[in-house]
Amino acid sequence: MALLHVHALATPGLADAGDRDKAYLHVSVIDVAGNAVTGLTTSNITIHSAQVAAGGAALVESSVYGPGSAPGFYLVQLVPAGSYSWKAGVFVVGVTVTRGSDRGQTLASFTVG
Repeated sequence: MALLHVHALATPGLADAGDRDKAYLHVSVIDVAGNAVTGLTTSNITIHSAQVAAGGAALVESSVYGPGSAPGFYLVQLVPAGSYSWKAGVFVVGVTVTRGSDRGQTLASFTVG
């Protein structure tokens, strides 16, 4: 098992309190040698709701796009689970990335207005 270096930046994107538009999670993944990790899909990137705004729902991935602007970059679109809408406040997202037995994780946060 080897370590994957995972970095993430979250933005509210189009999400606003009361709607179900997508928030964005930008994820960068490199291996221990500094090489971009390519070919990842939704089965490799797992989202964990570490904190949701008061009255808010857990977050789920609506889709994963990659590579992004360059190899090793991915865009994960997030929405509230079920039929819930966004609540105003801070959301903290845990991101776990796996590739075979390789693994890495990080946290990112964003605020919905």
